[in-house]
Amino acid sequence: MLETTRLSVDEVARRVGYAEPSTLRRLIRREARRSPAELRRPGKLAGKPPP
Repeated sequence: MLETTRLSVDEVARRVGYAEPSTLRRLIRREARRSPAELRRPGKLAGKPPP
């Protein structure tokens, strides 16, 4: 959802059921090894494996 919308991370977190947006941010960093902002950058990470 972060890659396809302009909603804030806080709003995305609420919409997918997280009570605390920080929980979603930590999950993204742990699982994607990228920040939410990095996931949103078009083309920058396309096709690149996580470090």
